[in-house]
Amino acid sequence: MIRLRDLLFEQPKNKIPKVLFVGDSQTANNWSYAKNLINSGAITGKIIARNGANLSTVYRMLDRNLDNTYDVVSIMAGGNDGTTNKPDQAIRTLSAILTLAKKYGAKVIAISNPTKRFILPTDKIGR
Repeated sequence: MIRLRDLLFEQPKNKIPKVLFVGDSQTANNWSYAKNLINSGAITGKIIARNGANLSTVYRMLDRNLDNTYDVVSIMAGGNDGTTNKPDQAIRTLSAILTLAKKYGAKVIAISNPTKRFILPTDKIGR
């Protein structure tokens, strides 16, 4: 497994990596990993995140904000999709997000939400 920290420090020594962070509340909150990394000075970047964002919203945020100036795109999303999207729809949307994130050649990191329980196909939540 590639660690975010390792990937960031693979960048050339004379260049501080520029990272676009996209996601839901786990990325938007004041205590988020993204804010901690930016505040540490180890990277520069921008956070595009919204509480309650689902994968479709994350796709739109990424589409509006991605350009060729980012070295890394970090995506943490999907925790808000478990009860509203069927797994096949969530997979298609996540695949589209990853394809878009690679558009300008940035390295892409996809992080699963650490605070949500995986919803099993046998669960009868919102289906």
